[in-house]
Amino acid sequence: MSTLLSIFVILKSCSCINPGQDPVTRKNVEQKVKEQAPLRLEEPGTCLYPRTPVTMDVLNLDPYWFEAKNLRSGLIDPKPDCFVLKVVCGNDTLWESVNGWECTHAFFHCSEMRKLVVIGVERAKRGFYKALLKQQGERWKEIPMINVDTLAFEIDREQ
Repeated sequence: MSTLLSIFVILKSCSCINPGQDPVTRKNVEQKVKEQAPLRLEEPGTCLYPRTPVTMDVLNLDPYWFEAKNLRSGLIDPKPDCFVLKVVCGNDTLWESVNGWECTHAFFHCSEMRKLVVIGVERAKRGFYKALLKQQGERWKEIPMINVDTLAFEIDREQ
């Protein structure tokens, strides 16, 4: 008990060493981090990781923010120091973040006649995929994920 009391006295005196400054608490540290950089909240109560919010344009990837792992597979990953809040294809918005969801990767297959984009989205440890297809002269439409493999293969053969 006396050890606990002495620890309390030491901690209390440490917060008084720098008058006018806030004591070091989790809340104060989190507030200072929030003021310095955009954040990604993994889950309630976990550490914060500062990253830059970006928009992914699948037709015009910025190599500073994105990596195309393999042009044949069409896999696009954001680099670790950013997170994707919006996915576009030229002037068309394909997906936009709501309630903390972010795009973690995308697959893009394109021919003269069709474009296929599959967007991987996560929030904390939950995730889902959204597949969109645009035929020549038509608007983007969401398609079932079960059709993606066949369409990607067909589009790659059209090139």
